[in-house]
Amino acid sequence: MRRSTIAFAALVTVLALPALALAGGPRHYPRRGPGPRPAAFDTTFGVRLGVFSPDADSNFFDENFAVFTGDADDYEDGMVGVDFAWRSSPQIDLVASISTFEGSQTQGYRDAAVDPFLEGVLHDSELSITPLTIGLRARLAGEGSVVRPYVGAGGGFYWWRYREFGDFVEFDPVDPANDQIITAGFESESVTLGFYLQAGVEFSVRPTWSVYVDARWHQADDELGDDFEGFGDIDLSGREVSVGVAWHF
Repeated sequence: MRRSTIAFAALVTVLALPALALAGGPRHYPRRGPGPRPAAFDTTFGVRLGVFSPDADSNFFDENFAVFTGDADDYEDGMVGVDFAWRSSPQIDLVASISTFEGSQTQGYRDAAVDPFLEGVLHDSELSITPLTIGLRARLAGEGSVVRPYVGAGGGFYWWRYREFGDFVEFDPVDPANDQIITAGFESESVTLGFYLQAGVEFSVRPTWSVYVDARWHQADDELGDDFEGFGDIDLSGREVSVGVAWHF
């Protein structure tokens, strides 16, 4: 805000100089056009809504989908994100972002089609990911442009949680006749490092606000623990597409 106040005060001073000159001295037609317009806004706050599609590309998910119904696309769900951007140079912004996603699906045993005992034994699987990132964004058009494409990249912390809860079959390795259905819940959560690549386009509506379309690809993975200790790594990567509104001040 201090930088915004200084920039705003500077802008008011610059705009007032021609009026003071005209009031206090002879009037002359300008011999040259006006110079580059100073940046009026150096801080941006944006809110966006969209869809996150997990890749779920790891041995853990491969084995999971081999036993249970469903696939990675079934985790696809809505996300919400917030962006703060500070101008660090005429074409570069420093951007801090936080977003959150939670997708779930109901899974059953694939062998239920041939084993009546497994029919109707269902559980819910839930994957949630919350990235807190910081990165650089390069604007590919001038400030006066109505359409302003951009690209960016960054990294940060990815909080995640994976849960399975509902009915499961507890298989007896000696006598299948002793298999029984149990109700249980299993969970693993942690935080890991990751990075993202970004591309988008901003559409100026008014000097103080705009709308933007943003696409990001996140790359992150971590080792499962807690109730899933020994199950390998969980893939947290995915594609995010969102539409947002940004305010400039």
